[in-house]
Amino acid sequence: MVKLSLISPKGNQGVRYFPHLGYLGLTPVRVEGLVRTHIEQDGKPILAKDIIVAVRCYEARHGRFGVVHMNLLSEYTVTLWKKDSSQDWSEIRDSEHQFRLSIPSNASAPSTALYFQEYRVFWRVEAVLNHIPIAGVGFRQCKYFELPLIRYDLPIPHPLPTPGPSALLTSTTTKSRHPLRYRVLVPPCPIGPLDIITIQLIVQPLEASVSIRSASALVERRIHLSDALTVISSSTDPTLLPAFSNGIPESSSSTLVAASLQDLHASSSVSLYSDSSSRPILQSNSPTQDDAISYPSHDRAFTHIVAHSQSSAPFTRDSSGAWRQNLTFSWPDNKSNSRWSVGETLQTEMVAVKFFLRVKLVVSSPTCSAESVDLEDKELTIVSTNDSQRQIALARYTRKRH
Repeated sequence: MVKLSLISPKGNQGVRYFPHLGYLGLTPVRVEGLVRTHIEQDGKPILAKDIIVAVRCYEARHGRFGVVHMNLLSEYTVTLWKKDSSQDWSEIRDSEHQFRLSIPSNASAPSTALYFQEYRVFWRVEAVLNHIPIAGVGFRQCKYFELPLIRYDLPIPHPLPTPGPSALLTSTTTKSRHPLRYRVLVPPCPIGPLDIITIQLIVQPLEASVSIRSASALVERRIHLSDALTVISSSTDPTLLPAFSNGIPESSSSTLVAASLQDLHASSSVSLYSDSSSRPILQSNSPTQDDAISYPSHDRAFTHIVAHSQSSAPFTRDSSGAWRQNLTFSWPDNKSNSRWSVGETLQTEMVAVKFFLRVKLVVSSPTCSAESVDLEDKELTIVSTNDSQRQIALARYTRKRH
């Protein structure tokens, strides 16, 4: 038999993630290393079709007994060795193949993130030896490492119209005993880790006797998973299924099933990502309320509170009768790859990850000392890096190139 190895430029001793140079979405990302084949103790070569190396991005749904569905979102592949064109198979012995793969700066696949126990996005570099079927072994060897790629870009901004004075208070709530006109102003730009977020509240009761006592706000992350995708595809490559361990380099050899890497690519759900298109995963224009929360009835929803704020000072009232208050909080930092991630705004056929601001007011009137009123939810655009991190990344990349 022949053993396949994937080796990083720094060697594999203690390596958990394969090294790379560059920042996803901001600069090209370069991945380079060595693929080696070595005849084992039996001294027998193997008949093979090709050796390929690829950088791939996957999203995966995880159930009680392992992976239940996986999509290939993006891939960059190069063939290192190929059989003789006149033969079905060619013999391969000891060999070494250096490789260099580049992910362009306009790549559109999302960041590595472990959202929670049921859903994960991950990148990997994979070396694959496709060989003649062998009983009890299979028809392929696959060795791989994970790549902790995080997006550093911003979505393309869409200019928002500036409301005139007459359009200042654009929403009205009738959930209260006393109707309120209000406006919630949120940052127009995407929000990243550790960003300070200021929310401006302007509320005008339709009755002069009504007072605004306090306000609180929280941000919910809503993950909607489609139950239509809970059965794993019969052509999903079995070498990809053990990818959820956080251990030091992962590797696997395939079993005899009717699948190939080409089958996986062909049978994967049609993705919203394309390497030549603009990045659709971060929507900079805010959707309407109906668009934001309208999902098919068979979707499963998971909600997590990721940030909150409470008013620490009383509302102030201006001469027009409008009550004003600012709420401020810091967006949480992204966790490491071994823990749950806050993640980013994301949309694929398998999942929709959205973030919503929910504001609650406490109002009082002569007939009611305290009444809680929920305002309409507002969607926020969340990214995986902040402006400071982008500037530092760009400076580091420039230094390394020179």
